[in-house]
Amino acid sequence: MKPTDSAAPASRLQRFVVPALPAGILVVAGLALAAGVISTLGDGDALFPGGSVGWSLAILTGIIVGHLVALGRDRWWGGTGSGAALALAVLLLYGWVPATLVSLAVVVLVGAARRHRWRQAVLHGAVDILGIGAAALGLAVFGIDATVRRPWTPRHGT
Repeated sequence: MKPTDSAAPASRLQRFVVPALPAGILVVAGLALAAGVISTLGDGDALFPGGSVGWSLAILTGIIVGHLVALGRDRWWGGTGSGAALALAVLLLYGWVPATLVSLAVVVLVGAARRHRWRQAVLHGAVDILGIGAAALGLAVFGIDATVRRPWTPRHGT
């Protein structure tokens, strides 16, 4: 009996490309985050808002982490929008570096609670960095370049 396509051995290309893809994502995301942090600190800006705004965002992040941990192991990786919604709000108001820090805090803390899935959590964090960076580039095209020092305030009625 001839094996079906799904039972055939993996091609050589697949054996080399599939493991290299996550490693490439991690490297590119790490370089992007390092460049963003260095650029932000070089401009004299803070990485995260201070005062009551910063504490509010930290508490919201903690609530989201608790919510995702309480959901259980199987449902978290299916995804919920709570962490992404908070990261989007921070991206719009304070820029991509603080948004990345919020997103990474959610992914790392929930990944730590799910000890056996830390590799998947690291990869999700890297993908979040790249996604938030791409969203920030899209916002920059339309002139929205928020920072902690200069939060974005939408113009009303132009």
